[in-house]
Amino acid sequence: MVLFKRANWNPQKYPIMTWCWRADELPPGADERYTETNDSAAGVFVMVSKTFLLGIPRMIKYTWSSTLAEGTIGRRKGVGRPWVVVLESGSDKLGQWIFEQVDLARDNQLTFKRDLPDKMVGLAVLTDANQTQSYAEAAYADFRAWPRAALGSIPNHCAKLVGE
Repeated sequence: MVLFKRANWNPQKYPIMTWCWRADELPPGADERYTETNDSAAGVFVMVSKTFLLGIPRMIKYTWSSTLAEGTIGRRKGVGRPWVVVLESGSDKLGQWIFEQVDLARDNQLTFKRDLPDKMVGLAVLTDANQTQSYAEAAYADFRAWPRAALGSIPNHCAKLVGE
């Protein structure tokens, strides 16, 4: 099940996004590049905009991957597929709350080759293991958007989650 929240902030003013997540169980053999193994322990979807004609969301999926290396950026074939940006990978940090910080403007240029709109569509989270017919478990917390001027002074809010 995907949990979706409309999030109509202005990403031109607040292009930095942070959150905390914790992966507790990875779906074995998952690989987000292929439909038949497209599972993730944790995935945060940022819906940047919609296409004009079909209304299909343009999405960037930030993921904690079972197999892909951190820093991998790619996209499965097909209409409406999100760009995948791997932030965490593998089991080394399982069970730990991890603080993530992304630059939506940079990532939108890297993936969709365009500037951000002045209003986001929404956010979604998904932990899934249906394609690999296995099990995945993750937790998410503390989503925030920041102005670029905050870089260098954004506190790690995940520290308060230790033990939860």
